[in-house]
Amino acid sequence: MSFKDIKFPENFGYSSDSPSIPLEFYLNVLPQSRVVYLKLGYFSSKAIQVLSYSFAQFIYNGGVIKIVTNHFLYNDDSDLLDINESAVSKNKALLKDLEWIHSSLESYNQHFIDCLKYLVVNNRLEIVPVIMRPNKMLHYKEGVFVDDECNEIYMHGSCNFTAGGLVENAESISVCRSWGSDYEIAKLKNKVEDIQGIINKESSQYVYLDRSSITDMVIEKGEDKDIEELLREESGLLKDDFLVKKISILLDKHQEILKNEIQKLHNKPRFPFNSEPREYQKEAYTAWVEADKQGLFAMATGTGKTITSLNCLLNEYNETKKYQAIILVPSKALLNQWIEEVRLFNFRNVIPASSEY
Repeated sequence: MSFKDIKFPENFGYSSDSPSIPLEFYLNVLPQSRVVYLKLGYFSSKAIQVLSYSFAQFIYNGGVIKIVTNHFLYNDDSDLLDINESAVSKNKALLKDLEWIHSSLESYNQHFIDCLKYLVVNNRLEIVPVIMRPNKMLHYKEGVFVDDECNEIYMHGSCNFTAGGLVENAESISVCRSWGSDYEIAKLKNKVEDIQGIINKESSQYVYLDRSSITDMVIEKGEDKDIEELLREESGLLKDDFLVKKISILLDKHQEILKNEIQKLHNKPRFPFNSEPREYQKEAYTAWVEADKQGLFAMATGTGKTITSLNCLLNEYNETKKYQAIILVPSKALLNQWIEEVRLFNFRNVIPASSEY
């Protein structure tokens, strides 16, 4: 699926007082995005919690997000600017586990912060706080979203990327498409280069800030409420409020979408052990491909010849989305061993056959 498959409002606008609200834009567009560039005033990672259903899919699908923001950050978010990589696991396999990603993002706790740190260390999340020379606070609210087919969407409006901006305030945004009208294409011109230039610290118009220059948002502006508290308060005060109902319906819908995606993953073949093949196993696969997918694996006992072989089948499945294999072994003991290993990879329809079956 690409951005072209998304149904946008007829006027390509989202507003808190219309059938299509800003939250809907992010929920629909994020899962299809591969790179997101945001040029913001205020940023709060609690916006990611609000969007946990869609943001989890975005990360699982390999998404990268780059954020330019002003000098106001919450304490936990400012921690993301100065991470000791040796203290954070760089296990990229965790970022390939959709259930782990979602469970980490769903609640604003230590697992949530750890997940964001994983993203930073693995170069999937970048936050660049700046002020504009001579001493101007950023107040932009725009971004560019890019999908696998290099389609682009430009978003601009009044909505900050914070929990309050997404679910509490009355906000509006408009979108332009790279495949749309001449006006839309003109609006998109040079937007990625503009934001990327700031991210790369190439723009002379900005002062790039380190952690010591950041103002704590909690002290200065008051604490941002989390999504549960916002919805609970709003529901209590305005039981028939259009926006509250719309938010609840949207989140329920995308929760169901995420559950379906997780169920599909449960049925798909995958590398076991919540990890990746070892380097020599990857090299063995490469050598097998270069030999026209023929040959023998000359590997020492205990190095995982069975796993290496099944990884070749897994790679074939990832390319063709189907698999079919005949495995021949000289004994029932080896047959049972292979059945166990095959099931570890979540290959289905295993049909054992021998003179003893």
